[in-house]
Amino acid sequence: MSAGTSNAVRSAVCVPEVSWHALSPIMTVDVRSCGLVATGSSDSEIRLWRLKDDISSAHGVAIRHVQSLTNHQGPVNIVRFSPDGAYLASGSDDKSIILWRHKDGADEASWGDARLLLGHRMDVCDLAWAPDGTALVSGSVDNRVLVWDVRTLKVACDFAEHSHYVQGVAWAPCGRSVLSVSTDRTCRVYAHTIPAGKKGGKAPPAQPDASVADSVQRGWACTAVLGKRVLAPRESKLPPAVPAAAPAAAPADTCTQPPPHSSREAAAGDGATASRLFLGDGVQTFCRRPAWSPDAQVVVIPCGQLDRGAPTTLVFARGAFDAPIAHLPVPKPTIAVRFCPLLFKLRREQPAPEASQPLSERAAETLGGATDAPAASARPWLPLPHRTVWAVLTADSILVYDSESALPLAVVQGTHFAPLTDLAWAADGRLLVVTSHDGYATLIRFDEGQLGTPLPAAEQPLVRAQPAPGAPTERPLTPCAASPADECCHAAAEACEAHNLGAHVHAEAPAADHVREPVAANAAAPDALAALPTELSACVDPAKKKKRISPVPIAA
Repeated sequence: MSAGTSNAVRSAVCVPEVSWHALSPIMTVDVRSCGLVATGSSDSEIRLWRLKDDISSAHGVAIRHVQSLTNHQGPVNIVRFSPDGAYLASGSDDKSIILWRHKDGADEASWGDARLLLGHRMDVCDLAWAPDGTALVSGSVDNRVLVWDVRTLKVACDFAEHSHYVQGVAWAPCGRSVLSVSTDRTCRVYAHTIPAGKKGGKAPPAQPDASVADSVQRGWACTAVLGKRVLAPRESKLPPAVPAAAPAAAPADTCTQPPPHSSREAAAGDGATASRLFLGDGVQTFCRRPAWSPDAQVVVIPCGQLDRGAPTTLVFARGAFDAPIAHLPVPKPTIAVRFCPLLFKLRREQPAPEASQPLSERAAETLGGATDAPAASARPWLPLPHRTVWAVLTADSILVYDSESALPLAVVQGTHFAPLTDLAWAADGRLLVVTSHDGYATLIRFDEGQLGTPLPAAEQPLVRAQPAPGAPTERPLTPCAASPADECCHAAAEACEAHNLGAHVHAEAPAADHVREPVAANAAAPDALAALPTELSACVDPAKKKKRISPVPIAA
């Protein structure tokens, strides 16, 4: 994929003419660490595939069917491999979760020994594994979040606080909290509760020999509800709400938990109002799957909105769930987020941030100081000592972001006639698989080094070492504390409209792959466009230029 040539960019995105499930809608996809791909479909079947580079193939990749798993009695909505790759968890409309186990020492087609998990009363929408593989969390249409102990195949926690469908769940890389997203327009955080009589906002340290499942057994509860944010009065003689003082930063070797917080509480300050953070059930989204960054610094949550209802994707800093630190405007509601499993070196040298300053405050300063596209591209909008890369999925487009550039690295759209459903990264960070209701899948391939230089193993800020039971080995992370109260007002909605990208669907057949690069929405469009990383530059049709999408600060 050479920079600046449309053919090279087009060759990186392909829709192979493969009948993955006999043209039945593909509902979900995941990629094992060894490169094995699992797809789930409305035909109640799970199929395993092997993808290999093949220069003789029309699309540069050879796809081989490995095995079919057929125990479900309804459409398969979600498949996820365990961190160590030993298990494959699948959830279905038949209300069940099945754990498929790979036989030790056998070939890749030896998946079986299915274990049935029964507890949900309706369709299972999403699954997420604990980082050590000893526990699993599931979300369902029955409005419940269940945490399973994989060792005993029993429910360890049953959370029923949501009042509508639970369409997304995510497990923090530190293993100390779970996050769920529902169509009731809230996101809830579940974590280890602080014993009565003990003061302070920090969860007790993990036992030296405790697994994540053991921690769950000791008692978890809802510790935060993300649903509303405080808006300062737009036109009022009264002073705006006074920001709450941020608590002291947590120790670097702990995964902090937020203090109990309710989104239904009244807004602080006279004349202030509360705005919903998430879109309601009127949005026809099959799922709302959030994702944590591999370094556990941020969580990106789909299907967000501004105070005027414009769709966006919300970014929260670890331990600072009282307000998002930024949002990523999109033309349509987002349905899923997946992070690249690799961390990368910064493209540009940046001054080292103060260790005592929370990430949420550093991000607010960075975003607030860059008012135009060139300035936004000059420094990381998410100040970290490394780069993280993630993909955001809407019904008809894929947007690839990173933590260093205020602009998306790439926008892929017009590859399918039907809505997109799910996406997954390969372990090497060079392949992104996206599935669709039309029964086809898009493969987005990146050349080695195109997304950046991976961090050496010695520099990896791992929260937990290998996903295996035993003593958790934690390394220091940049401390994050709760952010100040949100004082965002009318300007946030206008900023979203100014950066909104109009939808674009190609009339050509799905085989006509296309990558579009958003064009600047301000007067400095040519200079801003030149500021984009050249590795993912694409050919832009001057007659169909679209507005640039940029992260916009939530905090004023």
